Amino acid sequence: MRFDVHVHLAAEPPQGELSDRFRRALGFRLMRWALPPGRDPTDAYRDALTNAASHSTQLDGVVVLALDRPYSEVGLPLPAQLFVPNTTAAAACGRSPRLWLGASVHPYRPDALEALDEAVALGAVLCKWLPNVQGIDPASPLCRRFYVRLRELGLPLLSHTGDEHTLPGPLQRLGELGRLAPALAAGVTVIAAHAGCGGRTSAVEIADLCAREPRLFLECAALWTPHRFREMRRLLALPTLRDRWVYGSDYPVPVFWPWLWGSGSAALRAARAETNPFDRRVLAALALGVPREALTRGAALCRL
Repeated sequence: MRFDVHVHLAAEPPQGELSDRFRRALGFRLMRWALPPGRDPTDAYRDALTNAASHSTQLDGVVVLALDRPYSEVGLPLPAQLFVPNTTAAAACGRSPRLWLGASVHPYRPDALEALDEAVALGAVLCKWLPNVQGIDPASPLCRRFYVRLRELGLPLLSHTGDEHTLPGPLQRLGELGRLAPALAAGVTVIAAHAGCGGRTSAVEIADLCAREPRLFLECAALWTPHRFREMRRLLALPTLRDRWVYGSDYPVPVFWPWLWGSGSAALRAARAETNPFDRRVLAALALGVPREALTRGAALCRL
């Protein structure tokens, strides 16, 4: 199966939370601008997502991501910029057999292991973290029991790596790729969203870490953004990493076409002409060097 493992969802109360800060963010404003006027933006967005995924010719499924709220180190819930419960994401996935649940469970929650079991019961195929925003330190001892349970469940961890810009937070250091080493040591399959690019880890360090860690995979989401593009292209050019790539789009983040014209090709021009937003992103990624087998590797790693 050809999978996109990185597709976002937003949820208004009572189905979730959107802070005023997130409503002002560029990503949310772009989403609203692209939707029909006069409708609730999150409902219209879900309809557009479902329709596009259902009519994709390049993909057989997309993973719709929940996002758990932040928690303190003593397990207290904290205010969220964006909160999409697993139940809300699972309900969205019920709209089409092409939509699969990417659950999110914060490891500092007092009920983290129970919540992870509940997510699997809802149909979760992976667990998603955004450490920079959720306040998760993947290297913390507080995550150890969580890693053991992920391994037991056969659930891969899709964790944001590099700096975060859509939901800016003060804890960018938590996105460093090397902080995921304890998860790998615990036997968890780790998919590094954004391949560690756009942060404090160099391409050489990323390649060296992959050489040491057979369970570490690199995901190409939003490779066309200016702060990730050059570094990710360097990684894509390395033959030793060809079998580590997983396809993810970061939908609805748009393709930054003006930034890509220096890499222009007939394949890239054909991608821009594609009307289905999921297919447009797939074709752009392939044109920029993402291996075609990355499209099927995500499904092979997920808990289907």
